[in-house]
Amino acid sequence: MKTITNREETPEQRIRYVTDRVEAIHDVLPEMSVRPDIRWRLREVWVAQELACRLEGHLIDSLESPIAMATAAGTFSEWRRFRQVIGIPIADHVSPYRPALARENLVNRFRAEALDYAIVGGSGYLDTLEQSHLAHSLGMGGWGQTVAYGPGAAMGLHVAAPGPI
Repeated sequence: MKTITNREETPEQRIRYVTDRVEAIHDVLPEMSVRPDIRWRLREVWVAQELACRLEGHLIDSLESPIAMATAAGTFSEWRRFRQVIGIPIADHVSPYRPALARENLVNRFRAEALDYAIVGGSGYLDTLEQSHLAHSLGMGGWGQTVAYGPGAAMGLHVAAPGPI
């Protein structure tokens, strides 16, 4: 199950928002794996580390987009450090704002050991397939994300069906 964070202001509010939802889910379904989609709202690494500590003992699939993209500073060293100190896999969108740089972004993240899972989804279906194949060739796990209705959703299923991710 995926949960999505809201727009809390303080670090404690942001942490509590995620932990409250995970705990509520696990109160009812303790065997369900949860994937908090944080959407970069934890911002700072220390806040995400505190969240990871509070989620210990819960079944967590991964933390999706936990810290601010700017934390990457071109090297992804903060993402790597965060990934190395917590026991939860890290996932992020490899091309959230600039699809043309997706390949470089994905390769840089792989080299930096900054991600466990690549979330692929380009400006078009061919971009999504290319990102998916690249992530697979790098040995990374992940999934595709297609946000569409009607024919677009159907095309998203066709793109995902044979893909390695």
